[in-house]
Amino acid sequence: MRSFLPLVQSVFGDTSSPLLILLLMILPWQPYEAFGFNIPRIKKAETPDFTEVSLFITENAKPGTVVGVLKQYLPFLKSGDDLRYQLYNLGLAPDLEVQTVSSQSTNESDPIFTMDSISSAISVADSSKLDRERLCPFASATEKECSLNYGVSITRNNKSAPPLPPEQSWIKVKIVVNDVNDCAPQFNDDNTKDCKTIDLPEDTAVGTKIHLPDAKDLDSLQNGQLIYHLNCQSGPTNHPFALYQARKSVPETDDSNGISSIRLQLRYPLDHEEQSAYNCTFTVCDSGTPILCSTMLLCITVHDVNDNAPVFLNENASIALREDTSIGSRITKLNATDADSGAFGSIRYALVGDMSDSLSSQRYFRLDSNTGELFLISPLQGGTKFHFWVEARDRGEPESRMSRSTLSIYVIDVNNHSPKIIILPAASKIKNTVGKDAPMSSIRSVLSRVTKVPCTFAGIKDSKVCEENDEGSSLIQIFEDNMAPTNVAFIHVSDADVGENAQVDCQLHTYPEIPFGESIKLVLEHQISSSKIVYKLVLETALDCEIHSHSKGRSICNSAWTIPVKIVCSDFGSPVMKSFHNVFVEILDTNEFAPVFEKEVYRTEVKESAPVGSNILKVSVTDADSVLQGLPLREQHNLKHFAPVHSEQILRYELEKQVNLPFAIDSHSGRIYTVGELDAENKTEYSFKVSASCKPCVHVVPAPGHPYIGLFFKTILVGFILFRVPIYEAS
Repeated sequence: MRSFLPLVQSVFGDTSSPLLILLLMILPWQPYEAFGFNIPRIKKAETPDFTEVSLFITENAKPGTVVGVLKQYLPFLKSGDDLRYQLYNLGLAPDLEVQTVSSQSTNESDPIFTMDSISSAISVADSSKLDRERLCPFASATEKECSLNYGVSITRNNKSAPPLPPEQSWIKVKIVVNDVNDCAPQFNDDNTKDCKTIDLPEDTAVGTKIHLPDAKDLDSLQNGQLIYHLNCQSGPTNHPFALYQARKSVPETDDSNGISSIRLQLRYPLDHEEQSAYNCTFTVCDSGTPILCSTMLLCITVHDVNDNAPVFLNENASIALREDTSIGSRITKLNATDADSGAFGSIRYALVGDMSDSLSSQRYFRLDSNTGELFLISPLQGGTKFHFWVEARDRGEPESRMSRSTLSIYVIDVNNHSPKIIILPAASKIKNTVGKDAPMSSIRSVLSRVTKVPCTFAGIKDSKVCEENDEGSSLIQIFEDNMAPTNVAFIHVSDADVGENAQVDCQLHTYPEIPFGESIKLVLEHQISSSKIVYKLVLETALDCEIHSHSKGRSICNSAWTIPVKIVCSDFGSPVMKSFHNVFVEILDTNEFAPVFEKEVYRTEVKESAPVGSNILKVSVTDADSVLQGLPLREQHNLKHFAPVHSEQILRYELEKQVNLPFAIDSHSGRIYTVGELDAENKTEYSFKVSASCKPCVHVVPAPGHPYIGLFFKTILVGFILFRVPIYEAS
């Protein structure tokens, strides 16, 4: 109201007027168009300050019952003898999810409460209207509060006395109407006077639930919690029925009373020949004081049906079956009998589902519905277990009888799977700097590269390798300067069989004639289970491409040469199943040395009359890395995707760019030649830079502080033909 006061003062004048303050208290409680014109809702933060008092009264209280005396609750009113009080109905509460009361029910022309203008006592005026269920129907069967909201204006009798401040001249009074148990529960069924008929066939399954009418109670949740009772005439046997209630903490609807359903549940089998009808009394009572109840009659009729079910002769059978049983084979024959005759004694068989509800049995087996014979229709997996239901049903009409039995089939493993071998990369430790005395801090891990290759991959000449039961071959590439011992790869081995047939063991076969072959070992890393094991290939020797060779002085790197080994894995079954996997370990060169020119100074001379294109000199470099040993491409790997590993590792030469430089260089050979005419009268000496660089290659790791490019100064002197010998000088 703070921002709203200037507007109000312009219309009403004195803002302390009781009529104005009452209007300001009521406005926030009314809809936007409650007064026939659009009034903006006033927020709580803008309303005048006032005091709020909560009072409580029980519904149906007698007229004259005092709800509360304001003077007893508010100390500032006790000393005010000249005060006068008046009660106003504030209407609907906007902060409630459901409206509290209707405008008609709290009309001031027919009030529920009155207030003594002198004593400030609020009392019941009309007991018949103080009905919680009528005032707050939304609160039935809930814990919701039923409250009526009023405003009390306080004025002085002495008009000359200063008016009370707003927080003392207006009081908000909330009267909470408490519930009493005055409503009996009622069934949600129009036919409560007559007997409700329920028809059941005598073969109704035990545990069957039949819906019964729910009941509702208009009282609060405390008084309206319902309890159901069932009483049946027993007759020759004890009645087989019970009540089944499903409760929820929050009612689904206003009429649900917290009970989602009430059902009649069958506890024992019915037999039409023993008792064909039951008369029961269905009673519902609330939880209030006094307890209020209602009743309904239930007439239950039991109808005669085909009451003899088939009986299995081989009930709950178990069968052991080899996994190599041929498709189409007959597994077993189900047998059931029925004491009835004719159609009632004719039996049909069916697979009705697995105990695990996966229905996998119907993918492997077929049951002849007439003969009960069970056939295999799909290949089996050793170690599999099937547990499923089979059904025998007669041909009774309109109802048929059936029986169910379990059938268990155990598939015996016959060791028909070889171990499976998978090669995975591992992290190898290599030096990270130039020089053979690198500190330990310069060591880093580099992941090896694993690639599938043909069985005939270079390195093994034995043709029998490809004829064995192998799962392929793998090429493993690692860098030189490894820190021995280092991991080369991980070997994951598994077997799809079960038991001893799945237990595996692996061995490593090496080739003594291959250098460094015996430096590779197969080490057990981790046994996940009896059928899953992880090994690792370990290289126990540190290899250097610039030091080690395999034959005729050739480096172990940058050629078709590899270290071949063979992994052999076998299980413990009978017969033993084996798998083979060829592994080729290739050592890759690390670009750890910078290129170096053969000479520090190049000198030469050239005649002034040399034609364009004349060779002046040829520069060359050396590189300690084996990658630049000049191996012909035919000795590289015969696989296209391995050729770029080495074929691109060649030097490129380049001259320094100068204006009017009459020389050029062949970027591949290092040959320097003239590209323009020479004139000794104008210039007798040339100097320029020549760079030699190695193009970045796959798998080449640059050593820190040693770039690929080395720069050198070269000088060419061109003298006069007739006067002196020209000199070439480099610096």
